[in-house]
Amino acid sequence: MDVQIPYGHELLELKVPESQVAGVCSPRPMPPAPDPDTLLRRSIEASMKECLPSSWQEEGPGMGVKACIAITDRTRSTPNSRIVPILLDLLNTSGMPDQNVTVISGGGMHAPDSRADLQRTVGQTVLDRVEVITNEPDNDAVMIKHGHDRHRHPGGGAPAFCRGGHQNRSHQRQSLYASRLVGQWQDRNARRFQPAQQNAEILAGITLAQFISSGTPVVYGSTSTNLDMKTGGLAIGSPELALVITATAQMARHYGLPCRSGGSLTDAHSPDARAGFEAMLSLLTTINSGVDFVLHSAGILSAYLAFSYEKFVLDDEMCGMMRRYRRGITVTPDTLAYDVIANVGSGGNFLMEEHTIKRCRSEFWQPAVCERGDLETWQTGGRPDVVVRARQRWQQLLAEHQDPPLDKATAHQLRAFVEEHAL
Repeated sequence: MDVQIPYGHELLELKVPESQVAGVCSPRPMPPAPDPDTLLRRSIEASMKECLPSSWQEEGPGMGVKACIAITDRTRSTPNSRIVPILLDLLNTSGMPDQNVTVISGGGMHAPDSRADLQRTVGQTVLDRVEVITNEPDNDAVMIKHGHDRHRHPGGGAPAFCRGGHQNRSHQRQSLYASRLVGQWQDRNARRFQPAQQNAEILAGITLAQFISSGTPVVYGSTSTNLDMKTGGLAIGSPELALVITATAQMARHYGLPCRSGGSLTDAHSPDARAGFEAMLSLLTTINSGVDFVLHSAGILSAYLAFSYEKFVLDDEMCGMMRRYRRGITVTPDTLAYDVIANVGSGGNFLMEEHTIKRCRSEFWQPAVCERGDLETWQTGGRPDVVVRARQRWQQLLAEHQDPPLDKATAHQLRAFVEEHAL
């Protein structure tokens, strides 16, 4: 399929394999505004009143005060040629002359804008009025030594352009050379040291599998996370694990492969509150990221080193919650039930309606362990916590368990298979 996508003021031509096309979404045409320039000016004026210091509006910016206007580069379709002149006029009105204003085209890692690009982006009038500079991430001449941030990590935001410093912990450099342009505060070499090791290892394993047996089905899988910097131990209850799960699922979709990651994971050593919120973070991230195969979905404690029957039951409860969450909200004429709402009317109730009776056991998720009774009943019942209830449930499940029937032919085939392939 031939696809055109907006890229700045132009369209990029892309060829997308038909097998990768899930659907085509087109923007809904919108009628043009009756007077877009006036509407834009009013919007910018309102924003300027909120962000400019009150002293500027009353007394002007004062002598020597300068301003920077950061704009998108040529890759974005922002109407900078309309926006920037309005901003300059408003700054002039507040008492700031054009010679105290610099327009910065912050393109991050993009190639620098040429003079022709800037002319097209902001217009020749703006180029004649003020200094317009562009990003040059690979030009050492425009890089300035900026030092360390307040945490003594090599990396920090330029105080002229942002509040405080942002941290860059990915590598240890003796000094930071930060660009003077907005959007390029991080070390220009940081991009060369980003952690791509997991992806390289997974692709190496996939490649090896294909060398051994071409066409072998594979799963893009990850159990990666960070180490605790105090102990050196694995940290699977961390927010960094959730980030890795998300990134892994995105990379798997990029390569068109099924994904394995995540689960109900925790560093806690008992099924306590900590185990619950850490496990829910990783499990909910797993579901929201669209992971296809989850191996450690229940029972894990102590960063994979321990297993708990109680946590297994509680995690199974969470998996039930996630299954209902993933199902979402079905919107149909039947589920909206306009006729039932009209029939019940104001002041009525829906409990005895046939529509409610048919769905009361299937529409809402019902817990098997979590208590939903009132406080007084819980207090008079001995105040059992959820771990006690989970213990009672797994003991009941084991006591009542019966092996499913297996016909003799299948059992014989399984036994023969095991004996044939045993070491």
